[in-house]
Amino acid sequence: MDQKPRAAKVDKKEILELRGRLALESLLDAAGGLLPATQVAHLLGLSRDQLDEEAKARRILSIKFEGHAGYPAFQFSSEGELLPHLPEIMALLVTDSDIAKLRFFLTPDPDLNGTAAQALREGRDLALVMRKATQFGVQTAK
Repeated sequence: MDQKPRAAKVDKKEILELRGRLALESLLDAAGGLLPATQVAHLLGLSRDQLDEEAKARRILSIKFEGHAGYPAFQFSSEGELLPHLPEIMALLVTDSDIAKLRFFLTPDPDLNGTAAQALREGRDLALVMRKATQFGVQTAK
């Protein structure tokens, strides 16, 4: 009697977790990777405690990935300075999800002709970026 091999049972939860992990990895790649806290503190001339306070106060974006907190590289200029207006924009984002905030900064937006991070880096469309940050995650009726 010939038996056909049985297909392995697919766990939907595992598939969703894998998709989420792959999406986050892709987003982190777009962010230029994660910088360790010690490097960021040095770049900004802060102590580790001061950097932790900046992240806790949501003036800088910190992402937890694989059990460690890191700082998406897009937030810093090549000179090691914080992206212009980042703390103001962070204050306008009404979500507790750091990953959603990362998506806000890195998702292309046709109104901005690029991403919010690009607009801030290039010093353009600040009022529009601020308005979009205020509207981010808010359901509106049309």
